Amino acid sequence: MLHVFGDSYSTPDYCVEKAHSWWGRLAQDMDTPVTNWSWPTNSVECIVHTLFCNQQRINQQDKIIIALPPIGRTVAYDEKTSTLEHAQIFNNDLDLQEHIPVDSHSGMINVSITDIGKYHLMGWNMSYNQAVTIRNMLLLCEYFTQDIAVVNASAPFLNDTQWTPLKAVLDKIQNRNNFNLQDTYYSVNKGKHKPVDFDQWEWQGHHGEAGNNEWYTQVIKPMTQNLGWQ
Repeated sequence: MLHVFGDSYSTPDYCVEKAHSWWGRLAQDMDTPVTNWSWPTNSVECIVHTLFCNQQRINQQDKIIIALPPIGRTVAYDEKTSTLEHAQIFNNDLDLQEHIPVDSHSGMINVSITDIGKYHLMGWNMSYNQAVTIRNMLLLCEYFTQDIAVVNASAPFLNDTQWTPLKAVLDKIQNRNNFNLQDTYYSVNKGKHKPVDFDQWEWQGHHGEAGNNEWYTQVIKPMTQNLGWQ
């Protein structure tokens, strides 16, 4: 079983058919069923929380791929608000088999950092949040005994910095073949394949078959082949 965690760039049938999506292509090449734990506006914090809280659904031989969403999102909480999301299980032919309620997401609201007030925004730093994201991904890889690959669907992370809080964690992933934070869904397609919703989101939009194929063939396929997944 392949488990996919992400946001709208990984959500089933969001601007691209499953069979033409980067994650659908991966599942087909691996010849495996897939559980997709992605939904629009998802954040890194919610991905980490969802993965931990649903560990019992992941078998030892399963593979996990995390497609990082924009890190400029955070989580707000409201226990009176229904924010229940669902994971979707597909068979080897990408036919939908089951919806799984993700109870651990109830009450969690993903919001843009620009929407939560100027005082919080003043204390928020992009470079440090990149460091926090990498640190959390490394901790996941240490905690879980299953194979985990971490890719980036949004803007590339800084990779040349002397700022110690970020450099310290960048050094730890330098020689790891299960991390790629530079060749992103966004960056490999920018200026080449225009998103299908370009008029709304410009180059941060969502790709159809061509853009998904670009990221899959240039980044996802070589990476997972190197990891021995296919």
